[in-house]
Amino acid sequence: MAGSGLEALERLTGAKALTPAFAPFCGTPTDDNPLGLVTAPAVGFPGPFPKVGDKTAGEALGDLLDGLGIGALGDLLDQNQDLTEITSALSADQTAYALLPPAGHTRDNFQVAWFNTASMKGGLADLKPVSEITDSAALKALTRSAPIRMARVDTGQGSILTAVFGTTTNAGRTCFFLPAVGIVDTPAS
Repeated sequence: MAGSGLEALERLTGAKALTPAFAPFCGTPTDDNPLGLVTAPAVGFPGPFPKVGDKTAGEALGDLLDGLGIGALGDLLDQNQDLTEITSALSADQTAYALLPPAGHTRDNFQVAWFNTASMKGGLADLKPVSEITDSAALKALTRSAPIRMARVDTGQGSILTAVFGTTTNAGRTCFFLPAVGIVDTPAS
């Protein structure tokens, strides 16, 4: 079932689930988990985002207005840069990364390393709490109960090789998370 849920997420949002980051000897060992493995799921969102089918939210809104016979309003909205920014959280040249650190862990420090195979450019970016990267009250409310870490990166368009890694502290010891890895194609197809 987990696979079908991830497939649905990818189809609906264009998101790409990465392999989870994991830290051995970080949790309390049990019979089922003798190495005390702790995981942190990670995902990459290719721009443009959000999308409605194969269109950006702004394009879908324009089609809706045309369908309602008020295309002139759509033409006016097309010229409004604020609407473009509101309906496009990510441009076609950006990729967003999100990671959910394990509950109860403190002093987390996660980064994403990326490399665009089309432009041969790459870099590192810090994943920060949602409250530090957006003023969106809706997004903050959605993530209030989960300590999601995010980064918006100007990756450019192409196949983006991705590794998300970092550290947390649990019960006084530092946990080193091996990378969550994957390939994110930007722009989303």
